[in-house]
Amino acid sequence: MRSGSIRFASGPERCVIELCDGQVARAAIPGRPDLREADCVYHALTWSSGTFAFRVCEVAPVDDEGMRTCLLLMEAARREDERGRPPDGGREETEPPAEG
Repeated sequence: MRSGSIRFASGPERCVIELCDGQVARAAIPGRPDLREADCVYHALTWSSGTFAFRVCEVAPVDDEGMRTCLLLMEAARREDERGRPPDGGREETEPPAEG
């Protein structure tokens, strides 16, 4: 697996994600200390356009298991799906069937 740093840019926003052996080790959006690392990944994945560059480099492993890349991507897809739904969850209001 490769290790390195991916730098994303979309308009004025930037995101840096470090990968250690293919797993997300760290993620940050400069100027957004309010976002946890996973939230930085989720936020960057909402960008509809932009540029990126990958640089192979040594990345220190994290002490725990880090952030599983496939789980981050699945959670990002779930969040995007939820964002696209109407506030009522897309359920139609129906009257109960008439008794008869």
